[in-house]
Amino acid sequence: RKIDEHRNLTEKPLNDMSNSLAQENIQADKDFDNLCRKDIFLSLFINITGVVIALTVAFFIKKSIILPLNQAMQVNHSLSQGDLNIEIQTDRKDEIGDLLNVMKKMIANLRNTVHIAERISKGDLNAEVSLLSEKDTLGKSLSVMVSSLRNTVQMAEKISQGDLNADVKILSDKDMLGKSLSVMVANLRNIANTAEQI
Repeated sequence: RKIDEHRNLTEKPLNDMSNSLAQENIQADKDFDNLCRKDIFLSLFINITGVVIALTVAFFIKKSIILPLNQAMQVNHSLSQGDLNIEIQTDRKDEIGDLLNVMKKMIANLRNTVHIAERISKGDLNAEVSLLSEKDTLGKSLSVMVSSLRNTVQMAEKISQGDLNADVKILSDKDMLGKSLSVMVANLRNIANTAEQI
């Protein structure tokens, strides 16, 4: 009986302790479930926010970099096909704006060179060729061409005034105009010599 009493005395606190631990366990499970839910919601929020930020950044990259680069590529494509009827409009103050402004200047320079070439093709040898830099090979070639044509015109004027002593300079083995002028002077000299002998 004493043993039963002692057992009852010890069993009640143990049962109380067991019940208390069980309730703490249940509460801990609820707290853990709540914490897991909060973590899941926080993870979802962070992931969704990350996706929204990434899409926003991608949109601005496309708008501020890709679209202007596409414009520059279209301009270069048109230029590669000889099309100078291109207008570039930009108010950008960054590297892409610098690129577009340089391309705009290049188009203006090419238009000016075309204008000079058109004047020369119509016989206007008073066209002045301005070199853009010391590396302006197109400008240099155009300038040499104008100078050569002016010299040929001066030679033709001397010949037309009867000066058959004019020395025609043939610029290269492909200088058809110079060769023709040289043959013409030689023929005129022969005719003049024949006329003097008669």
